[in-house]
Amino acid sequence: MAIAELRDAHGAPLTALLGVLRDRTLDDANARTRAVDLTVPALTELRSARRHIGQPHSRNRY
Repeated sequence: MAIAELRDAHGAPLTALLGVLRDRTLDDANARTRAVDLTVPALTELRSARRHIGQPHSRNRY
């Protein structure tokens, strides 16, 4: 995957995640819940893309 593709694929989820973590109006529990809600779909998409291009998961490397 090219750098530009990685940036495009992960830029929005990372920006959203940082926004949640830096939001001073959220208490810790709500910030964690929102962070998980943002992260799980992004990780699922990343893993699907890795399977699609034939790259092993990090836990399956050895």
